[in-house]
Amino acid sequence: MSVPEGIPWMTHAREPRLLPVLVYAALSTAIVSSLGMLLVPTVSREFDVSVSTAQWMLTVNLLVGAVATPVMGRLSDGPHKKRLLVGSLAIILIGSVIAALATTFSVFLVGRALQGLTYGIVPITIALARRYLPADRVGRGISSLSVTVATGIGIGYPLTGIIAGDLSYRLAFWFAALFVVSAMLVVARAVPQGPDAQAARHRFDTQGAALLATGLGALLLGVSEGPSWGWASARTLVLLGAAVVVLAIWVVIELRQAHPLINLRVLRSGDVLLANATAIGLGTAMYLGLSVVSLVAQAPSETGYGLSLPVFWAGFVMAPLSAGASAPTAWSTSSRAGPPWRHCCPSARPWSPCRRCCCSLPTTRCGRCSSECSCSAWASAPRTPRCRGSLPARSPPKNSAAP
Repeated sequence: MSVPEGIPWMTHAREPRLLPVLVYAALSTAIVSSLGMLLVPTVSREFDVSVSTAQWMLTVNLLVGAVATPVMGRLSDGPHKKRLLVGSLAIILIGSVIAALATTFSVFLVGRALQGLTYGIVPITIALARRYLPADRVGRGISSLSVTVATGIGIGYPLTGIIAGDLSYRLAFWFAALFVVSAMLVVARAVPQGPDAQAARHRFDTQGAALLATGLGALLLGVSEGPSWGWASARTLVLLGAAVVVLAIWVVIELRQAHPLINLRVLRSGDVLLANATAIGLGTAMYLGLSVVSLVAQAPSETGYGLSLPVFWAGFVMAPLSAGASAPTAWSTSSRAGPPWRHCCPSARPWSPCRRCCCSLPTTRCGRCSSECSCSAWASAPRTPRCRGSLPARSPPKNSAAP
């Protein structure tokens, strides 16, 4: 029997190894993103710049990441998910090589800016998991991918300390390049080829992306240079004022767009607003804490607050702050949550073909009350009523059992 085109579960025989590959790609880029924090004092000495200037290696990286993450997340909803992932990894690879070979601080910042795309890799991997994983593994896969940032940072700090402490900080960036190359190879082999026939095709919100980049750039520049320029100086006030105006215009435009870069309408829900505000607060606190701990750990003892630790041991001091141990918790929580059709009732038959969209994915047709809940893939499966009942039920895996 031929497999219908566009059926995510049945089209790709390489699905069993897809999730480990996506986790590896996200974990690799998370490790790359952790290189900057620990190396600020080292870069300051190597390029003969002040510590405050060297911290621009963090600022420019986060600025690019703040803009790239929503852009890459929006593009991952389109048909070229694999091409987007491989292309992003290639840019991160170029940035790692530039940072490793840089002879001036300006060139080094260019490499760090290109590495900022690491923050947008996780949304792409989540989009791929949602599209190609079986319905009963989507929840677990997304939860696993969501914690790779914390886990990767927890691995990256000690590795950076070991490599930069015993060898050279440049070798840390060469190590990052090697990590990214390995991720590109496994992604090219295991991720299904595109384009995705079921993906939505909408015009990209270029105006929204430009306004967001301008507003965030002005805000970060004003906050970063405020202490040295003076908070009441004209340059600082102009930058912060411009940031507020540009971001306000961006919000108005996004709310009027049919397909915005970021759907701000969901923030009208109290739960969504609270979750996002909590994430922003925790992220801000985490990066402030990591930055302070890194500087205190490596500052000379003559300062009165520094511990004079070499970069080797500073990496181990910072590792516990990454909270990488959250990965097993998220995995066990997703396991207890179970597949989506279990929420229908205990007698749902998960392996019968869906009668609404003929996608041969698990349906939640209830065997007790004969009511038909939504198919777990109804939102994305093609509507083809003419094939109703023509597809036989897919045999469940040997390790699966109907509830």
